[in-house]
Amino acid sequence: MSGAIATVGNDWQMTPLREILIKSDEWIDLKPEQKYQQVTVRMWGQGVVKRGDVTGVEVASKRMLVVHPQQFIVSRIDARHGASGLIPDVLEGAIVTNDFPVFIPNPLKILPKFLSWMSKTHAFVDLCIAASEGTTNRVRLKEDRFLAMQIPLPSLEEQRRVVARIEELAAKVEEAQGLRSDATREAEVVAKSAMRQLFKSDVGYPEVTIESVCTAIIDNLHSNPTYSDDGVPCVRSSDVGWGSLFLNTARRTSEDEYQRRTVRGEPTKDDVVLVREG
Repeated sequence: MSGAIATVGNDWQMTPLREILIKSDEWIDLKPEQKYQQVTVRMWGQGVVKRGDVTGVEVASKRMLVVHPQQFIVSRIDARHGASGLIPDVLEGAIVTNDFPVFIPNPLKILPKFLSWMSKTHAFVDLCIAASEGTTNRVRLKEDRFLAMQIPLPSLEEQRRVVARIEELAAKVEEAQGLRSDATREAEVVAKSAMRQLFKSDVGYPEVTIESVCTAIIDNLHSNPTYSDDGVPCVRSSDVGWGSLFLNTARRTSEDEYQRRTVRGEPTKDDVVLVREG
């Protein structure tokens, strides 16, 4: 049964996504020595960003889909978690696999910015959930079902008014967040300074070796794993922050590769990750 986002006004017409989104099928054969940008789609409407740079020889698949600015991209695996959005200008000519369907918004039907804001709504995510199926770890967006879904669509003129109003409000929110961000950064500086004082070696605490307070110290394999488009997160130095792991931007590897690289010990809750550099 086709799903739909509830209508907003009388002039908003229920329209199937297949009338709004034109499938892009611009595939290229990768050249071994050429460098390419790869794309990843963050969950919960956090945007489409660069995953990293790779040469053709480093990519498992030798045929990839090319993307262009203002195209709409969806993650088959994480669409139900809000992973969709517009390709930004900086990712012109980047590549993605078939796990990321790419569409050209129909200019006669919808403004890309209107589609971008709509895709961030709970209603749109619910639509993606309804269009996904599979077992627990293999739930994927079914493209035919997705394109059969309907959304309420106003005229292009009304879309422009809606986008202008949303962007006006978003600018005010961003300004408020900037002020809060400044306060947060100042608080972090104070906290770090206090921690440095507390953990200085001359405050009278007994000194012990790191080894004596760890049940195990496990060195990783000194090589890069074989990356894949989904699977287990791979923690690199760029994914480690001040007391935090940024797994949402981490690259992925297969379950087999994970098992091979953790034979010395698997990471568990409350383990400490130490980066050699940085």
